[in-house]
Amino acid sequence: MLNSLFNFLIKKSVLALTLLLVLIGSLLYQIPHFSLDASSDSLALEGDNNLALFEKTQETFQTSSSSLIISYTTEDGVLDPQQIKYLRALRDDLLALKRVASVTSILDVPLFQSPPLSLIELTGDAITIDNGKADMSFIAGEFRRGPLYA
Repeated sequence: MLNSLFNFLIKKSVLALTLLLVLIGSLLYQIPHFSLDASSDSLALEGDNNLALFEKTQETFQTSSSSLIISYTTEDGVLDPQQIKYLRALRDDLLALKRVASVTSILDVPLFQSPPLSLIELTGDAITIDNGKADMSFIAGEFRRGPLYA
């Protein structure tokens, strides 16, 4: 089979080249009608639980269509004072960009167990790493075991 195809291409090269050019020409003629759907619906499998969770989260919290999540690990730990400074600088640099509407990091999320407070005490200003009201000795435990962050 392959041998006969090879013989055809060698013996009738003008005809083979003409057929190839006709095929390429017809494909080029149809290019304006070509469209590729790269939406999340077409790229995900039907019944994809992760996509369903993502869409439900967007609907519930009305998040924008574009989000960027940055995660990293350090040798000293993310709560090291030097890393806190780095996170502040990173947050400020991101906020300086025109297309960035908001930045949420571990610096400004509310902490409810750092130190442990009663419900009455929690009604005041939120305790965050950034506002200096958090007790650094409790923060790692809250991020690991707290109901909001674990």
